[in-house]
Amino acid sequence: MATITKTIGSGGDYATPALAAAGFNAGTVAGAVATDDIVFEIVDNAAFDSTFRITANPTGFASVTLTVHSSVRHDGTYGSGARLVLSTEQATVCTTLSTINTTIEWLEITTTGSGKISTAIAPPTYAAGKRLTVRHMLLHDNGLPNGGGATFRAVCIGADSNNGGMSCNVDIHNNVIHNWRSGSIVVAIGIGAPTGGVQDVKVYNNTVDGIDVVGGTSGIAVGIYCSNNAAPRWTNNVVTNIGTNTTTGTRGCFYGNGGSSVGANNASSDGTAFGSGSLTNIVRGDNFSTPDSGDFRPLNNDSPIFAAGIDLGTTPTNVNIDGTGRDRDSNNDVWSIGAFQVSAGGAVTPVIAVATPVEFAIRKAVSGSAACAVSGSYAAGPPTGIEYRLNNTGSWADLGATIDGGTWSGTIASLPVGTNVVSVRWTNDTSVTDSVSNVLVGTVYCGCGQSNESNRLSNQQSYTHATHKASVLDQDDLAWRELIAAPTDPENSGGSYHALLATQHLADRNEPCGFITTANGGQVIASWFTTSSQASWNSAKSRITASGTTPTAFLIDIGESDALAATGYSTYRTRLLNWIADINTTFPGARIFIALVGTVGGAVAAGDLDDIRRAQLSVIDPDNGVYLSRCGHDRASLHWTTDAERLTQAARTYLAYQSGLFGGSNGRGPRLSSLELNSARDRIIVTYDRAIKTGLTFATQPWEVSDDGTPAAVSSVTYHATDPNAVEVHLSAALSGGLGTCELKFCGGDTAAGRVIPQSTDIAMPSGTAVQLPAEPFYAETATEYTAPGDVEDLEDNALAAISDFAITNSSAQ
Repeated sequence: MATITKTIGSGGDYATPALAAAGFNAGTVAGAVATDDIVFEIVDNAAFDSTFRITANPTGFASVTLTVHSSVRHDGTYGSGARLVLSTEQATVCTTLSTINTTIEWLEITTTGSGKISTAIAPPTYAAGKRLTVRHMLLHDNGLPNGGGATFRAVCIGADSNNGGMSCNVDIHNNVIHNWRSGSIVVAIGIGAPTGGVQDVKVYNNTVDGIDVVGGTSGIAVGIYCSNNAAPRWTNNVVTNIGTNTTTGTRGCFYGNGGSSVGANNASSDGTAFGSGSLTNIVRGDNFSTPDSGDFRPLNNDSPIFAAGIDLGTTPTNVNIDGTGRDRDSNNDVWSIGAFQVSAGGAVTPVIAVATPVEFAIRKAVSGSAACAVSGSYAAGPPTGIEYRLNNTGSWADLGATIDGGTWSGTIASLPVGTNVVSVRWTNDTSVTDSVSNVLVGTVYCGCGQSNESNRLSNQQSYTHATHKASVLDQDDLAWRELIAAPTDPENSGGSYHALLATQHLADRNEPCGFITTANGGQVIASWFTTSSQASWNSAKSRITASGTTPTAFLIDIGESDALAATGYSTYRTRLLNWIADINTTFPGARIFIALVGTVGGAVAAGDLDDIRRAQLSVIDPDNGVYLSRCGHDRASLHWTTDAERLTQAARTYLAYQSGLFGGSNGRGPRLSSLELNSARDRIIVTYDRAIKTGLTFATQPWEVSDDGTPAAVSSVTYHATDPNAVEVHLSAALSGGLGTCELKFCGGDTAAGRVIPQSTDIAMPSGTAVQLPAEPFYAETATEYTAPGDVEDLEDNALAAISDFAITNSSAQ
């Protein structure tokens, strides 16, 4: 079983909630299989004129959740977060399916002036033992559907509000339901009688107000209804302002307070609240700040509902989180009745809480620091100002915060590179403090492409450093976490080499780093960038936006599938160049590292693989911020998987980063400098731009010689007798072709896979043992009269685009 998260919003997996639901109903949730948990997460703070109706369970998923990313959740007030705002009449906004476990949370649902909602959340089927959870919702102003002549509910579990059937377990908590109306029968929360025996029903800490029958002379208005036979537990709920525009059948704030119901610490503006500790006939205006504007926080510590609830602990999940996101449990609050919490005390206790930055979130360093947005909430007050301090040292400084309506926000202009502690406090009451640790400023890496940039190692990995931290943006919930194991990946749960890469970075730079992983296996470059479609790249950009930072460097690892698909040199190169251009436009200043496609295996044609490598080499241009990253053409298999391979993968990659970002000198392996043919024409001298590691026995397979179109056998490859930069390719017979007709090819296709080829001398690493870099491939496609190819700098600037210039010629070299 895996958790599959799909984003909803601009640049997300689905543009609207309706499209997400349609994909689920059709069984087209990408990457999902039976028994998976499906999470749809809204990532835009926007008003969606859209429904979300789950009406089918085509692949037998374990659960479905509609949620809102923490950065765009409401703060308990209308219009402050992601919301559904219906402009046309809708029979049901969130039809959920309780043949599987279902959760709807952190969403506001309302209408425009012309919009109308009959029922907001109501499962059509009821499977025994399954659970429906509705929490932290703002449901208000439903309009008057269908002329007002029917039964309408905000949340209903059952065929109707009076005696319907249900068999699922229910958790409904910390919701606000306000101004829900009908012309006949209206219920804010309705639980029908069970059809399969007594179920687990919990209705906790909800605030209900303004439930009314309008436009008629007879009707029923109920705040919270539950059949006695459902054995409901309803605690800490407050219901006020039930309409009086009814002449018969009015049931009041609560109904169902007999039989097997269990209630405690409820409150009502009539006499229907029940259970020990409950309050009746409370005055609405004595309890809420500005209820007609939708503010249902307790007015102050004199409010009857303030600190009048019962402590429910942490069961069901998140019942301790109030409608603003405050954790009653961790703050040791005396619980209030209703969806909102304010700390108890003789006076309202001042509180400040940091919401952002979150622990392990990283910001890209620019010139040794980064701007850091800081925000949070407060209770009581308001404070006259917010001050901040870094790393528990030095003096406090004014944040220049905006303070309004229980929230505050400001910016620390210069958070230094490092692993920081950010503390805040009230200016006028310095005892009111909060802090967040492990706020990172450093280098941000973003991995794009296919499988070798995702989690393919056999074992989980961890980084090491005595002081600084490394973090990762979880692909599952887009939350920053410490990089202590592989990030959650929808397609693979293996270990990530990023932890080993982080170890090298931390040892070298003595500063934090973070990783945004966006790669998926088996993709071709067209899924990342073409002129018409780049779904994977758009998804990656959405993840980067959700991360709260921008990358310092991109590692692009794409090409194996293109080789198998015979994409071709020109097509691949054009798409890669367009992608590079878009990265430079969207993320100016970010460096780009292209991993040279490695071993592919299988049915790949050597020429098709060579085309991809040639295209990759041709775009390398340090002046444009594009660098060659690790080479893997000598790897024995498609993926880096073993513990030994992971160290090589991380080391080679970091040497490329070190060169392109931090001025290192070992970013690339040995490159061809010249080719010469001895006078007997049976030995080719291959000279590289640096010394070759000694003590190796070279394989012959990576070396291919063409003698005027006819393959010439290579008998051995040895070190040059006097030149430490050169090797000698020995032929079984002298070449007979004329000048310009003989060619040498090195590491074409998969010929180097798992074989010993020339490599650099040992390169010391910041952490662990030394590593060697393999000599880069070259292909002498056209035999021409030998001309000097230029110095090493020219080779780098030309990115080996002119590799056809390297041809075998007559020479007096011995």
